[in-house]
Amino acid sequence: MLDIVDVFIYLFSIADKYIQTTEDRIGSVYKKVMLKQFTDGFFRREIKPAPWMGYVGPTIKGETGDVLYVHFRNLASRPYGLHPHGVQYFKDSEGSLYMDGTSGRDKLDDAVPPGQTYTYRWFMQNTFAPTKDDDNCIPVGYHPHIRSRKRLILVW
Repeated sequence: MLDIVDVFIYLFSIADKYIQTTEDRIGSVYKKVMLKQFTDGFFRREIKPAPWMGYVGPTIKGETGDVLYVHFRNLASRPYGLHPHGVQYFKDSEGSLYMDGTSGRDKLDDAVPPGQTYTYRWFMQNTFAPTKDDDNCIPVGYHPHIRSRKRLILVW
């Protein structure tokens, strides 16, 4: 069964909320970003996560045969993209910045500029579905691929 699943995700800076200026603070600039989920493309009504989720990004749910449209709005101060695991996608929804010989539309997903929105299209195919030996659900992650060592947001 094919279902279209729209997911609205917003990336924003939260460093000021958690980092205070004190005499023993090392350095002068700290950056921290977090993903939030919203009900629609206006990004006005947040879907509140469970308290135990902490900084983990929104859970994106789908079933075999679904197409996930992830509407990603970047309100951070640097470009970010979202790279999924355990789903299929076309090159324009890979969310990975690297020298791959592509250009144009195939590069727009790699690094969404601050203030911009990009829609990723991810396919929940049988290739990645649970087998008879698996549990009914297989959790996988998504994260940015831009300078990953510095900017890792791991979501399972």
